[in-house]
Amino acid sequence: MAAIDIVIDKEYCGPTILELAPILDEITEDPVKVRWENTKPELRAIKSRPDRRFLVCVADMHMMERAVAMLGQRIKIEDAAMRVGVIALAAAPQQQPHDWRNYLDQAKDLNPRHVILKAAADSVRAGENTLLTSLIDDLVFGGIDPRDMDIMFRLRSGRFKRNHGK
Repeated sequence: MAAIDIVIDKEYCGPTILELAPILDEITEDPVKVRWENTKPELRAIKSRPDRRFLVCVADMHMMERAVAMLGQRIKIEDAAMRVGVIALAAAPQQQPHDWRNYLDQAKDLNPRHVILKAAADSVRAGENTLLTSLIDDLVFGGIDPRDMDIMFRLRSGRFKRNHGK
């Protein structure tokens, strides 16, 4: 299959791979930048050109997830964004500059579920059995909103202060 990078670019209104297919041999741009609409004909067109590199542009995270699934790619989250996300998730309540909800509000193009799953997977790959890995069951099967995982993290870690009657 062709080398493919997927990016979120809300402003890109360029051609799709189907629109470029007839003139693809004449295009010298590398990678070839295309708008992705997530159709089977687009998938066939990209698969038919394993010799080319493509930069697939999608409008939002939902479209990225669909493109990743269709193209057999992985969600890519920058290392810096992951570090900040993990710190924000595990931050004590008094550490307001790095709290989870502010992080999510600022990182609008990141799906919080992906950040949590990647952080947990990285922990497992490193041979660590962290508190975060124990929360995955709650996230995947328990129906917990990923935006509330900081609360679950604090409850499980014992860092949740109870101020009853105050």
